[in-house]
Amino acid sequence: MINTHGSIAHVVDQFEATDLGAPFKVILNKCVKVVSDKATGEVLSYTIPDPDGLLRMVVLSRIMHPRKLFGADIKFLRKAVGLMQKEVAKGIDVTPEHLSKCEAGKLALSGGGDKLLRLLFFKTAIKHHKIESSKAKKKIENLLDKIFDDQPICAHDVDDEIVLRFSRGIAKPRADNDDDEPEYRLMDAI
Repeated sequence: MINTHGSIAHVVDQFEATDLGAPFKVILNKCVKVVSDKATGEVLSYTIPDPDGLLRMVVLSRIMHPRKLFGADIKFLRKAVGLMQKEVAKGIDVTPEHLSKCEAGKLALSGGGDKLLRLLFFKTAIKHHKIESSKAKKKIENLLDKIFDDQPICAHDVDDEIVLRFSRGIAKPRADNDDDEPEYRLMDAI
């Protein structure tokens, strides 16, 4: 689409969502509209549809990723779900100073502390999202089972990169989504 001001708007194949502030890559496939200068190709603006929905999916996807949560991950997730350090510290039964050192990368949480933190972030992330259908409730149960039973938390080098790729669309109409608003879906996680 070309407008009269010498710019062109189009949906790009891949877009790295750096504005989220995530300490890992978030790649959006075929859902971000970019407006570029027709003559120079310079990006003038872009639009990420449903940024709140994207942030919720990024949080849930990182919580479900098996890599141990490191300092930058903890800080990002805490801020993304809207919690203060002292609230998180109280929720996982550590001192605010201990949590601060974890966020700074000076201390690591134990495996149990990591799981508890994921549960706290998960609970907080879904608290703002209406869940009424039994299918959605079953999905939550399955995710909790995955955190606590099926998926061991893996230690990796903090410098190893995590990449989460998302697409957006409606696979099929859902009974619990009357307006059939497209949703973000995790395509893959590296």
